[in-house]
Amino acid sequence: MARFHHQDGSTTGLELITDPAEVLKACQVRDSAWHFAVAYEEFATQVPSAV
Repeated sequence: MARFHHQDGSTTGLELITDPAEVLKACQVRDSAWHFAVAYEEFATQVPSAV
């Protein structure tokens, strides 16, 4: 997997992660996030526009 490093809104580097345990943990976090995700259209109806 690729881990991006950021500072002050800019990408400062990229780190290639090949350790299977770290990759597995990242996949588990991603899958958990997808479990709670909602479609943009549904999200937009719940949050007032800042415009």
